[in-house]
Amino acid sequence: MRPTKVFRLSGCLVAIGFFLLIPCFLLLCFALLLGALGTAATGSASVKVTERAKQDAVTKLRAVEGISPIVVSNFQATGRIYDASLATLEPAQREQVQQIQSSYDAQVAGAAVGTGFAALFGGGLILVMFIIAIPGLIIGFLLILRKKVWKCQVCGYIFERA
Repeated sequence: MRPTKVFRLSGCLVAIGFFLLIPCFLLLCFALLLGALGTAATGSASVKVTERAKQDAVTKLRAVEGISPIVVSNFQATGRIYDASLATLEPAQREQVQQIQSSYDAQVAGAAVGTGFAALFGGGLILVMFIIAIPGLIIGFLLILRKKVWKCQVCGYIFERA
């Protein structure tokens, strides 16, 4: 007699366990990868859209006739045009500058909402993957469990060890 380990369940159930275990493990790895890449991608996309909106607004501000370069440089630095700067402008210029500022604010808000929805959808998808993968892993591991037994070298008789 020698000590050994054998599967607790029949060969068919052990095969089902391995067929569950491998895809669920791959799904779990894919969900983790998707979560990491999705977080980086949504943050990067938000920054790019915001920078592009600021560049467009600066270009439009420079196109306004008679506007002070200080107003443009302040907008480039802070992303805002302050009331003190607006007070120095003529009414037609003030109207154009306020339209440019509101257009920029709308683009930034749209970028935030868009990346928020993308993150919400991606997070929900990852959550569904986890809900599927974790129980599948548990069931797969349970189906491939082994037990400690004594096995006869001659006839192959098996009985459990304590």
